[in-house]
Amino acid sequence: MMLNLIRNEWMKMFSRPRSWILLGLLVFFVLLQALVTKGFTPKQIEDTFSAWTFALEASEQSPLVLIFTLIIAGDIIASEYELGTVKMLLVRPFYRSTILASKLIATLLFGTVLLALLFSSSYLLGGILFGFDGSDQFYNRYFPYGSGYRPPDLTKFVALNYGLRWLTLVVYTSFGLMLSAWIRNSTIAITAAILVLLSGHTLIQILYEYGWAKYMLFANTDLTAYFGGIPPVPGVTFAFSLMMLGLYFVLFYGLTWVAFSKRDVA
Repeated sequence: MMLNLIRNEWMKMFSRPRSWILLGLLVFFVLLQALVTKGFTPKQIEDTFSAWTFALEASEQSPLVLIFTLIIAGDIIASEYELGTVKMLLVRPFYRSTILASKLIATLLFGTVLLALLFSSSYLLGGILFGFDGSDQFYNRYFPYGSGYRPPDLTKFVALNYGLRWLTLVVYTSFGLMLSAWIRNSTIAITAAILVLLSGHTLIQILYEYGWAKYMLFANTDLTAYFGGIPPVPGVTFAFSLMMLGLYFVLFYGLTWVAFSKRDVA
């Protein structure tokens, strides 16, 4: 029953050119980054590059994955109201909560496909331009050997990096879904979601001195900062950020359920 709903959402998603355009744009930006890296990286640094190192560098384009996923999330509920198809959807023998869950899962699957495409295309292009060797390398960009800390295997670090970015994707997907359910206008919901995403980092830079800033969503979304980077707010730990992301997901999805399950369709 749930699988049928998910498959239906998936088919609707890919029946529109927009989804294919988003996939194509992601590959285009990865290709552009690969060509720029190949053309402007000094020879001595380029010699250390491989498919794995470029896949890691390309993971910095994950905000594109978030934006493209928010475009789908901001539309998947609101468009039902705009097109008037929500009434036909709700007369089917399914609970509203089941329909909502199918939309969340379908959107998450799309975001997961985007993230997988980001990795696979960057790994393939990186291998073509820099070689497929390097799976036995260590990731020592932030962990120099003289520091006494043994850097992690590069392949494991790449997997960790993409895995952590997927967790952030889950929370932002629920946020986009919430806006879609409450606003019921695709254009406004998508625009609001993207503006919030893009302004988050700047907002944290302004407010990081305040103790309560660590409870904000944007202070906890960059989980990769705990593995070789600097957390945006001092004193915040990886476990704390995981907990906050979990709470925000529950909050966003709960508000989405209220809007979709309890509000009138008219």
